[in-house]
Amino acid sequence: MKFGLAFEATIGWTKQRVRTGVPTSHASCQRLSFLQTHRRCRSSPSLSSHFMQRCLVIVSQIPRPALQDLGYVNGDVCKPFLRALTYKVNETADYFNAERVLAMGYSMGGFGAIQLGCWAPETYDAVISLAGYGMGTRAPTEISGAPQPKGRRVFEWYLDEYIPKLADVPIVWGVHSQSDGVSSFNDVRAIVDRVSETARRTRKRCNTRMIEVSADDANTDYPRKRRASASGHGYFNVTLLKDRSEHIFWEDLRTQLSRSAKRQRRRWDMPPEAENR
Repeated sequence: MKFGLAFEATIGWTKQRVRTGVPTSHASCQRLSFLQTHRRCRSSPSLSSHFMQRCLVIVSQIPRPALQDLGYVNGDVCKPFLRALTYKVNETADYFNAERVLAMGYSMGGFGAIQLGCWAPETYDAVISLAGYGMGTRAPTEISGAPQPKGRRVFEWYLDEYIPKLADVPIVWGVHSQSDGVSSFNDVRAIVDRVSETARRTRKRCNTRMIEVSADDANTDYPRKRRASASGHGYFNVTLLKDRSEHIFWEDLRTQLSRSAKRQRRRWDMPPEAENR
């Protein structure tokens, strides 16, 4: 039986190998890096090749909201979901003796990575937000569609209350294009800057970086005929999967991970409902 790189994390995953499709012979296999995505990741083998080792990918199934709901402005931090998912991430990483745990994602996945890193910074070796965003936005309504000044108020609240916690993560990077018309480059830059400022002030070791994707690459996910009028939010493949992604951030990420000390994680034997947070 081949090792399954991806599985559904929120559908009653247990430690019984037969139910997860993990054969007994893999119980003592080589250590794994452990990634989390917000949708089924058909690109798991490509991601593993960039890490130059085997990776386990956990997939959280999140109902897709209506775009007009603007949950990142009108909603709130979903603590029960973050608590349950963090428990599952730690449980799985402990079970497979994962070398590294990374929260990374594209667009809404970048938003999720930031939220998870803020919620449980001790869990992750790196938080990488690609084309992501935070709660609220400083972008004007005509660009973001978010009501102002509410969007700014929510963003400043999130920047003050949650983002400083990311300074406890060894690596926090934003990968974004200034041409992105869907999620704000300046919002993510403000997030990374706040993490960097907090790390300096509190003398914590956190490597922060804002990696800019060129305007020429910002629409490369779209067919050539559509690129001239596209939103600038189409750089998933060039940043994550294609050969050039090595030079954009993968090579530097591997180097930085090799320099970072291994996280000391406690065992996660306590069910999430028993935790007090």
